[in-house]
Amino acid sequence: MKPITGHTSVYAVVGRPIAHSGSPALHNGWFADLDIDATYVALDVAPEDGERLMDALRVLRLSGVNLTVPHKRAVVAHLDVISDDVKILGAANTAVRRGDKWYGYNTDVQGFTDGFISSQGETLAGRDVVLLGAGGAAVAVAKGLCDAGVKHIAVCNRTEARAADVAQRLDRTQTTFSAHSLRELADVATGRTLVVNALAGKGIHAATQINPEALGEGAVWCDLNYWMATPPGLVECQRVGVAFVDGSAMLRHQAALAFKHFTGKSPPLVPNTRSVE
Repeated sequence: MKPITGHTSVYAVVGRPIAHSGSPALHNGWFADLDIDATYVALDVAPEDGERLMDALRVLRLSGVNLTVPHKRAVVAHLDVISDDVKILGAANTAVRRGDKWYGYNTDVQGFTDGFISSQGETLAGRDVVLLGAGGAAVAVAKGLCDAGVKHIAVCNRTEARAADVAQRLDRTQTTFSAHSLRELADVATGRTLVVNALAGKGIHAATQINPEALGEGAVWCDLNYWMATPPGLVECQRVGVAFVDGSAMLRHQAALAFKHFTGKSPPLVPNTRSVE
């Protein structure tokens, strides 16, 4: 790795909580691999400071950031240029400074689908999905699923109105939606061929209501978190032979897309995800 000097470009991942993030290790490794004079850090920023975040980034002149909970939505109104995905989703997970302007992107959309295909070796087209959560990551995943041609997405969330909002944001030409509360989860998941747990915090354990044996033939269970040694549902999926994929694949693929926005270069991707058959 190059020594850090006054010429070194500084990038960061911003959120709370943030200590668990795997992004600094990924990006700093890629900077070293490609001999780029840059460094990447994790910044803990409280939810109430989200509206001031872009002001701070402009003053400090960081080169770019990745945004995670709870800042993906708050920054959108303060960016100078946003991608079509950000316009549709109302959430950005990547922001890049070019000159005096900040550009916003959402690499979670393609990052999820690329990660799924790389870990499973198959497409998402035609699957019947139960999606847990309605936050920024969940909406991005839903967009990726629609783009990939899934048949139906049943969105389950603590607040059913927010689940319904996911469908309202997206083009439903090929994909149908239904909105449900988490209380209905066990019944809603029955027969589905893809489970995606996009809940955050303590809410992720709601997934334990799903019985993997009740899923459809060839079902895959995805959990977007990558920092838990035993994500909810993993042990049960292992017991009955349902394929399980944690968030490592999505992390790497969305990060690779962000890295290209940052540097104009594609980083080397090395498979490293939990996939259980």
